[in-house]
Amino acid sequence: MELLFEFGILALLLASGASLGYAMGLRGAVLVPAGLAISAVVRVLSYSLLEIFGQAQLAFLTWLILSIAALSYGLLRFARERQYLIWLGVGALSALIGPLVTRGLGLRGIPHSDSLWILTLSDLMQRAGDLEIVGGRTAIKRGFSFPMLLSLGPQGEFLTGLIVVIFIALCFAIFWAVSQLAPKLNQRQWLWILLPVFLVLLTAPIVWRAVLYVNGHTLTAIGVTLASAAVAISVRDEVISRQNLLLIALGLALISTTRPEGVAFATLIAAPLISRKWISRWDVRLIAGSALMSFGIWMYVYDGYIPNLIRLYDERFPVAMLIGSFLVGLKIFDWFRFRLVPLAFIGMGALLVFVFGTNAAALADDAWAQLQNMFLGAGFWGTFFVGLIPTLIAIGRKGLSTGYQTMLSIAVLMAVGSVVAKLMDGGLFGDPTLGRTGWTDSLNRMWLHVFGIFLVTAIVGLAERTRQLERIVQ
Repeated sequence: MELLFEFGILALLLASGASLGYAMGLRGAVLVPAGLAISAVVRVLSYSLLEIFGQAQLAFLTWLILSIAALSYGLLRFARERQYLIWLGVGALSALIGPLVTRGLGLRGIPHSDSLWILTLSDLMQRAGDLEIVGGRTAIKRGFSFPMLLSLGPQGEFLTGLIVVIFIALCFAIFWAVSQLAPKLNQRQWLWILLPVFLVLLTAPIVWRAVLYVNGHTLTAIGVTLASAAVAISVRDEVISRQNLLLIALGLALISTTRPEGVAFATLIAAPLISRKWISRWDVRLIAGSALMSFGIWMYVYDGYIPNLIRLYDERFPVAMLIGSFLVGLKIFDWFRFRLVPLAFIGMGALLVFVFGTNAAALADDAWAQLQNMFLGAGFWGTFFVGLIPTLIAIGRKGLSTGYQTMLSIAVLMAVGSVVAKLMDGGLFGDPTLGRTGWTDSLNRMWLHVFGIFLVTAIVGLAERTRQLERIVQ
């Protein structure tokens, strides 16, 4: 019975979101991850609004009615379109795989303290408990949108199949990003590129553990992959289509409600686009607002410690986020905005130099631990980073498309930003730290956030160089 319930909820999650995405012009493989992202945003916004008015007990029913209405609208409008029905079928199959793996086969993730915190939050949300009691540091670090989606499970249980479905959606997001950014190659050329990539992934157990690991890392990765690819496409084409603007806003909103450092990551992802002189000021405000307002709503509902630290109590914090979204598009900030990417590199670089310079002895062991995690197998990454970094260096930047160069810039920004976020997390509540040896280390698991764009960047770069070599040979 629980398996059928989970299948119905997961199918509705994907189908209702995909229906709204299809209505807004999205087509192809992106409908699976975008559909999940849309449903996550609908769930967060509807729950938050009801929580503000003290009616959180109606949150599940409200989400159910909104989702059924969205699916019904899609069926009535697009039932005769083959592509729509095909992707609804793909979504239904994905929704079935999740509970079959977790409830049918009984496979579950490795127990971990972070997972237990997330499940506790999910149970509190399901019972419409008072979220202000968990507004401390630990609860906020466990996220908002992920436990909220888990709380859609059977009464007294969490939505076990969701973690599998999220990983499937991430795979579709990576496939879509590559298909949009890579040049056309023949099957033999793709085989020479993708076979080594697949073999490298086989050596990275942490990727496969993510299929069942109860944490928001892969949900964050969906937002990062969708937003980054849409930014790169927009920069390449020098225009923001309505569909790409939607994907950017969705991705940044998802990131900013899944991880506490997500709003900072959203800034790094958007930087290569909002720094362009051709982008309209209102598009800049919409992109900034999708991240800032999502984060503001989360902190307001949680009564988080971050607004309290800066003395923006209650509704003043989301109002401040709204004002900030508007201000970023003003002309007086153009000098800063147009130079956002180099300034971000300079700022983070200076911070790293200062922190390592003043805490060299304390951070030496931490740095060695991270090197072991990434390159020597302690973090279960196998040969992933061993192969990735030399590959990107060998590919280079010269002569490649602006789409690839943008993806590479975002990948490097996110890599440096992840290290800075870890240092800031430790520095804000004690001494700066980079973590410890082992796959459960937080920075080691944070690489899963950017796993998708690392893959996309490498594959697209290899495809472009392969295309160039083919032309030289001909």
